[in-house]
Amino acid sequence: MKRLRLSRRSSAVPRSGRWSLRVYLGAGGILIAAFLVGLYLFFPTTALKERLETEVSARTPLTLDIGHLALALPLGVSGAPVTLVPPAPAPPFRFEQLRITPAWGALFSGHPGARIQASLLDGELSAVLQNNGAIEANANGLHWSGALGTTSLKLAVTLKNAHFTGAAPLRSATSTRLTATLADVQLHGVKALGGEKDSLNLGTIVLQASGRGNSFRIDHLDATGGSLGASVNGTLLLANPVDRSRINLIVTLRPAASFDKNLASLLNLVAKPERDGTYRLHLTGTVARPQKR
Repeated sequence: MKRLRLSRRSSAVPRSGRWSLRVYLGAGGILIAAFLVGLYLFFPTTALKERLETEVSARTPLTLDIGHLALALPLGVSGAPVTLVPPAPAPPFRFEQLRITPAWGALFSGHPGARIQASLLDGELSAVLQNNGAIEANANGLHWSGALGTTSLKLAVTLKNAHFTGAAPLRSATSTRLTATLADVQLHGVKALGGEKDSLNLGTIVLQASGRGNSFRIDHLDATGGSLGASVNGTLLLANPVDRSRINLIVTLRPAASFDKNLASLLNLVAKPERDGTYRLHLTGTVARPQKR
């Protein structure tokens, strides 16, 4: 008995069809490449550079200066060098490299924004800025040294890590949160204050602060591992310029056995030691002119 065999239609694509598919894919690739090349050649980098500098100045008390801005494929721009100038007496910050790309995650929040990645001070900075002013930033491994205002003192510090959430410009409903860890904190130039040595080791400083509007609270600030330990808590009412900001701080100083004897004598003139050997100071006034109460 003969078996019935059902004929099968070949599922293979005819050669002519495969050739057409290759042509379409090749043409599509050429169009995409041409679009990217055209975008790279004719992208309005000058207009974007001016817009970025204007937006930073309008939203914050900072001044942004971008030396050169170029398109970074596939989607983004990069600039170098970039200088960010805060209000005096703070020094300017120079970015070795700055890259700006769309913040894809922010698209679903209804407030689109940009993601910024930068290399500066031998460390890394990343931030997300949204069109409603919201900011979330992280920093790691930044090394900084510079003068403290107009004094002869200089501070050297490594920003081990920091996390910031807030908004710019500050409004009455703006909520701010900052956590930071500073390592290898050294104060130089203390001989001018009468110190036996020129440097004072402050060890590691851990900071936690929060705020609403221009009113900030230092929830936790503790310096440990150095010649002079310290704990600080209190409030800061931010003003423009910053040196006019008002403070109300409780400072507790804990001299270690390695603390400079000459500085210890000066400290005794400022405050009387407690029974446990610590010194407690209540500071008010402004950042530029603090007063002991």
